[in-house]
Amino acid sequence: MKTLDDYNLETSPYELFEHLYNRVINRSIRSFSRLMEYVDPLPRTESNLRVFKKVFHLIKELNWGVFAPLDEKEFPGLWKELVLPFPGVPGTGDLKRNTSISTVYAAILDIHGYSAFCLKNRRNLSMLMLLDECIQDDIRRIAKSFGTLSWRSEGDAIILISDDPRGISSATVNIADYFSRRRVVKSKKLQESRIVHKIILPDMAVSGGIAGGRAYTPLVITQDGDISGDIINTAARLQGFANTLAPTDTKILATNHVVHQLQKERPGAEADLLDEVSYFNLGRFQFKGMELTVFEILFKKSQKEKLIYQSHLLKLYSAIEKERWRDLIFTSLINVFSRVISSAKQIKIGELSRSDLLRKCTQALELYKSGSDYHRPIAILRELRESLTLLRNADPILMIYTDQILQKYSLIEQEFYKYLEDQLPDMINKVLELSQRDLFLKASKSREIYDQLKQKGLDQIMKENQKYTWYRIIDDERETLSSRIHIGKK
Repeated sequence: MKTLDDYNLETSPYELFEHLYNRVINRSIRSFSRLMEYVDPLPRTESNLRVFKKVFHLIKELNWGVFAPLDEKEFPGLWKELVLPFPGVPGTGDLKRNTSISTVYAAILDIHGYSAFCLKNRRNLSMLMLLDECIQDDIRRIAKSFGTLSWRSEGDAIILISDDPRGISSATVNIADYFSRRRVVKSKKLQESRIVHKIILPDMAVSGGIAGGRAYTPLVITQDGDISGDIINTAARLQGFANTLAPTDTKILATNHVVHQLQKERPGAEADLLDEVSYFNLGRFQFKGMELTVFEILFKKSQKEKLIYQSHLLKLYSAIEKERWRDLIFTSLINVFSRVISSAKQIKIGELSRSDLLRKCTQALELYKSGSDYHRPIAILRELRESLTLLRNADPILMIYTDQILQKYSLIEQEFYKYLEDQLPDMINKVLELSQRDLFLKASKSREIYDQLKQKGLDQIMKENQKYTWYRIIDDERETLSSRIHIGKK
């Protein structure tokens, strides 16, 4: 049949399908609603409905892009969120192209070591194909077992979409474990996913970001079935942040909205993988165009060691949030260092012992609280920062906080001592002896002597407790002291 006008009661389902097939292939029909509009004159017989459903699968395969595997039975939650069902023809509908939703979650994963593996095996085509099949088949099978849709993007990047925060988080953890030689997850689903490819890959780390769960979150599905919007952007930011924090280790980050859903009680629910994980609050950050509270999902025993200083970090976050630069930000950061160092399993940390570093923490706190010396406690903080690279149990997030806080206190310190230097000539009679005053006034001819006497004068001024001056400098610089930690470009 060339047109629908040629249809009659003797037209076979095959003839009808062939005609509609050609219309779909030549792109004159790109959606199921357009198809049903086109066949509206035809009777809704049982055989015709079967043809329409077969054509629907063709439309879906050609026009839904990465969402082509979406099926009402296998992904009921995602189907409900992403598909506009067509009345009267169960299991069919049109993919939503631009919508705001609250129950869709996205994850982006990046496999570390993928490029190195490909380079090493560049002449071994069978190994390259095997790795490719593992990513294409096993990963898709793992995700599907948790009701999560997955696809590959840009080589080794993997994108996951789900309507269930537990499903997508479980899939992410299982995928990360899949690429690890030392298995952590005791999951029947994970074992089942390896039926096809029972090979031992080199140990590969995974960085991941999980986002979603916010009301009225924009989600755009393009004409060719790709995806964009705030959910994907946020997941990408988190994945990039995870990669920055741990370029060679596995790290999975999630937004507070995701973790809030994961921590909800589930009365009567069966135990699952996520009952064994912990969540580490990394604080609130400003990414480009967004502000997020970020958590790390901890599923390995070694990862959970840092939970011992989580409460101290939370006090630091609170101090930053309240802009307590006068007192609590410095003291809270030193207390974090003290807890991290005391929990370290190393006796020696570089050239210093653990006890030496703890004494430095105590000294920094005492000096800062005394108000008689601000230079030395900040110098000690810089020394403690250097020790972080040698501490095995310190999360790299502490380096980011310390670096940005040190930057702010260095600014305060610079303005503080500049102010004291400006006050020194007027206070010479009070802080220096007669002979020293004469030398000071003549010392412009000898910079070394001048600097020595200037420092002696400043030391004398500091003995009179300069907390008021320190606090005033902080208040004057309030606008330059951001209460947020910035990640990436501003």
